[in-house]
Amino acid sequence: MAFGNKISTLLGERRQSITDFSRRSGISYTTCYDLYHAKTKQITFDLLDRLCAYFEVEPWELFPYVPGPSEELVIEKPRRGRPPSSKE
Repeated sequence: MAFGNKISTLLGERRQSITDFSRRSGISYTTCYDLYHAKTKQITFDLLDRLCAYFEVEPWELFPYVPGPSEELVIEKPRRGRPPSSKE
């Protein structure tokens, strides 16, 4: 499962720099830089809430779901016969 990152797009539409974004949002410059360059692997709910409030959008507008290659689900069938005995 993967998610896109629209932070740079939203900042570009506003013609806003990372520095301005950091100052106006109260989010550290390092975090803003990493978000802009899509270097983040995870974010907290607190940060997500702050981003949504700042951009006035819903979470999926910031980080849309991007389906990845489908992974094959393997389900093992139960073996017939007696379960192996445990030896002490």
